[in-house]
Amino acid sequence: MQRAWQVLEILFVPRWRNSHQHARRLFADGLLERAVELGAAYARAHGNAVMCHHCLFPRAGLQEANRATSIHYARPAILHGQDDAAALTPAKAASE
Repeated sequence: MQRAWQVLEILFVPRWRNSHQHARRLFADGLLERAVELGAAYARAHGNAVMCHHCLFPRAGLQEANRATSIHYARPAILHGQDDAAALTPAKAASE
């Protein structure tokens, strides 16, 4: 789980609120999926994946695949992050 946190810190701390192009780049490079793999029970990794796809949905052409993927990542974020607001907030946003 520590390695997953280090990957997420490198990816999101400097620019986590940037544009949808950054979210696309994370998934195109496979970096966020790798963080989720490294910490499968790490809710914040899933929460960040939810946020990326949730932001891509309205900004990248309303593609249903982005919405479905955000919901896919929201389920483990909710399951493993019941006490982690940073994981639950994007999961809640995606489920609405």
